[in-house]
Amino acid sequence: IVCFDKEVSLNLTDLAAKLDIKLLSYQDILKPKKEGGQESKPPSSAQNTLDTIFTISYTSGTSGNSKGVMLSNANFLSGITNILKIASQFKFDNDDVYISYLPLAHVFDRLGCHSMLSQGARIGFFGGKILEITQDLQLLRPTIFPSVPRLLNKVYDR
Repeated sequence: IVCFDKEVSLNLTDLAAKLDIKLLSYQDILKPKKEGGQESKPPSSAQNTLDTIFTISYTSGTSGNSKGVMLSNANFLSGITNILKIASQFKFDNDDVYISYLPLAHVFDRLGCHSMLSQGARIGFFGGKILEITQDLQLLRPTIFPSVPRLLNKVYDR
């Protein structure tokens, strides 16, 4: 697990050790090994199968506590395959820009990002304020803008 926090809590470190999970600091990964950086190796192909857990996606918790949904490599690849099948009439390439503005904690935008990267498209991440998305649209000039009517109405009204 790669931890992006600047300081990793002792509780998390202890729990990872008890569960035999290697915990890496993103900051240490960026450092060269000679400066104390951690060496990370991808899992062997024998450990990485279609049934291997790719991600845990958390629900919003609207019906109670948030729940972690385990998605396997096969689940995620199926989602990407279906997006690309639907979008096959378009030829995406490195001239295209996908705007990412939905929460990455949810699976929809992660699928979109991975799908577009697999086609060579670029990804622009919005500034974080949905009410200012029109400014992000002007700056990023996306050619791929997955959206819902509610957001399009807000943009139109502004």
